[in-house]
Amino acid sequence: MKNLKIFLVLLFIGGFESFAQTSLQILAKHQNKNISLRWSAMQAQDWEKGNKYGYSLLRETIKRNGKVLKKAENSIIKKILPASQTQWNQLAEKIDYAKIIKGYFYDDPIVSADTAEINNTLRGRFIFISLCADLSQEVAQYLALSYTDSSVKANEIYRYTVFLNNPDGLPSNSKATISSGLEQNIPSFPPQNALDLDYVDSTVTLQWDYPIISTFSAYHIERSVDGGENFQKISKTPYLPLENDVNSKIITFIDKVPKLHQTYIYRVVGLDPFGEESIPSNTVRIYAYQTVIPGGQNLRYSTPNSNNLILEWDYPDSLKINVKGFNVYRDYGLPHVKKMNQEPINLNSRVFVDKLNEADESIIYTIAAIDLRNKETQSEPLLVVLQDSIPPLKVDSLKAKMDKNGIVTLNWQKSKSIDVAGYDIYRAESDNPNEMYLVKQVEKDVYTAKDTVSLVASTRYVNYKVVASDFHVNYSRKNDTIRVLRPDIFPPKPPLFIAVYNTDSSIVLGWSPSNSEDVVLYRVWKSLPPDTTKTMLAQFDGSPIERLFNDKQWEEELLVKYWVEAIDAEGLSSGDSCKTDVQVPKPFRRPPVNLVFLKTLPKEKEDKPIVNIRWEYTCPKPISKFLISKKEKNESDFSRLTDVKGDIFEFNDLDVDKNKEYTYKIYAFCKDDTSSSSGKEVTLKIK
Repeated sequence: MKNLKIFLVLLFIGGFESFAQTSLQILAKHQNKNISLRWSAMQAQDWEKGNKYGYSLLRETIKRNGKVLKKAENSIIKKILPASQTQWNQLAEKIDYAKIIKGYFYDDPIVSADTAEINNTLRGRFIFISLCADLSQEVAQYLALSYTDSSVKANEIYRYTVFLNNPDGLPSNSKATISSGLEQNIPSFPPQNALDLDYVDSTVTLQWDYPIISTFSAYHIERSVDGGENFQKISKTPYLPLENDVNSKIITFIDKVPKLHQTYIYRVVGLDPFGEESIPSNTVRIYAYQTVIPGGQNLRYSTPNSNNLILEWDYPDSLKINVKGFNVYRDYGLPHVKKMNQEPINLNSRVFVDKLNEADESIIYTIAAIDLRNKETQSEPLLVVLQDSIPPLKVDSLKAKMDKNGIVTLNWQKSKSIDVAGYDIYRAESDNPNEMYLVKQVEKDVYTAKDTVSLVASTRYVNYKVVASDFHVNYSRKNDTIRVLRPDIFPPKPPLFIAVYNTDSSIVLGWSPSNSEDVVLYRVWKSLPPDTTKTMLAQFDGSPIERLFNDKQWEEELLVKYWVEAIDAEGLSSGDSCKTDVQVPKPFRRPPVNLVFLKTLPKEKEDKPIVNIRWEYTCPKPISKFLISKKEKNESDFSRLTDVKGDIFEFNDLDVDKNKEYTYKIYAFCKDDTSSSSGKEVTLKIK
């Protein structure tokens, strides 16, 4: 329906000046010293109103003798009413278009309670009846949609305004305006650029341009069988291009020719909205023939010598009238097909001699029949197999690389044999290269291939080999095998702590190695919560032995986090799974002071000796003082001798006598209120 409406709303050609238009559209055309007018409503409701109350037409003279009038002169105002039922009955007896639409006015009223159904039915009638008015000038007149003005003068230009009447018979505001005059030259344009789009199986497909400089409501397709002397319409009913896309710039028409092996000439005539025919388009010449034909038949070959092959075929005599000749095509079973003859082979020859190459082993031939439009129909293929039992040479320089996605890229140098048809790629998923199976085949001019393997397997290695094959299914021997290492995408297993303890001077960490075989490095890390900053303390090689590490940088009651990570050859880490928390508690007793040294110093007085006491002691906490205790040989208990500051490690005992034996013992007291346990007793006899 959309296409039909377009025919109505386009202006006819001609340099007409179109003024403001509302719900009506008007066209003008002058002919036989008259001006014909055609108009139509743009909406179904206005069209229905016009069917009841008609239209009013105003003619004004706006230009005379080439000069525009200062004020338009009213010449005609005329009411135009639709025909009565009696008039329609009379017209329907003579014109088919009137007959098929008469019932819409009088015999078949729209009866429905559904508003949407009423509107859709009314719109359909509006479009269909408007099209009939385009195809018949009498129907347009009876619908009050046309008027012929015969009182025009050659030296005047007129402005025509058509109004839609109201129920009271007076003009409404719905109007359309156009100007026209006999002095305006309005040429007749034919349908443009008609051509033969296609011909196949007795069917002609014509094409012409969608009209831009003309308005055609429909077309008559005319055909001549006498060389263009006489043309006959293909059908009495005009062709409406309803199946063409509304946005298309071309129109197509399909015709079935009545007889083969005859020349037909076609042309197209347009029908304008006044129901009149345009001048014909250019002509299109078609020779009709049988397009459904076979290719060459019964293909066969012979090899009179090692250099030549003779190809022969048959073709039915009854079909030769449809064929120009033959083309010979050859390929090697691959997509590259070559035409062997430069000019078409004669219909009566049907023989072709092909030159063989040393590498030729398996050849496929087809014979194409060329029809009168140079379209080709291929024959069934003929496979020519030349005897060969010598296998091709193996490929050289086989290389392979696997990426982290498991994609293997293989490269090789081509086989030096000239009869290679392609290459077969074999793969073994195990360490045994004899367990190979075919995974891919490539053409002879391809020297690379890709394969995808799983990265999860029982072995890290994949084996490949590339085997050359010829057209006689001979395979190269003693092919090289290449081993490809699967990339490691899994981190190593973490090590395991087996000992964590502290001594007086350090925290000791001991661990067993990772179970993974590809570990190359161990790293020891430390952090002090809540600070998450980690510090690397040490690193070791990946030897599969148990390890110990001593951390001497520690504090009592301070929480420390330790972990050991394993790193493999791919740089993958086991993470922080091997971790432990250490917090050394404050001891009840500090270690004893065991390194005590005594010696006698030179006497200050003749009768009074001096004992020099020295000691060594380390403690993770600051020392506030040392307590030195003393006893003589026969005494059972020590007594306090003196206290010294925590940073002093020497004391001279002046209260000693000759020929006596003294025993000393030292205690350390720390600033955190802890003290050392009982230390080593050291004895000195004074002479």
